[in-house]
Amino acid sequence: MRRTSACTFPGRDLSVGFVYVYQQKDADHYEIIGKIPTRAAAGTSFWSPELNRYYVAGAATEQEPAALLIYEPEH
Repeated sequence: MRRTSACTFPGRDLSVGFVYVYQQKDADHYEIIGKIPTRAAAGTSFWSPELNRYYVAGAATEQEPAALLIYEPEH
């Protein structure tokens, strides 16, 4: 993720999870510039500009305990 006009959204599914990164092309258009794997049942997220980190909460499943996933943008 870059600090330009990019935004992120978690994609939640019970079997797989991703964070989708979008780049704003103009006022009305965006394109996907990244798809970062997370884990199953991960959905709630938070961007901390002060810490330059993106946090994704992973719910507990039968296979994995609950977890907080932390991502740092590449520059």
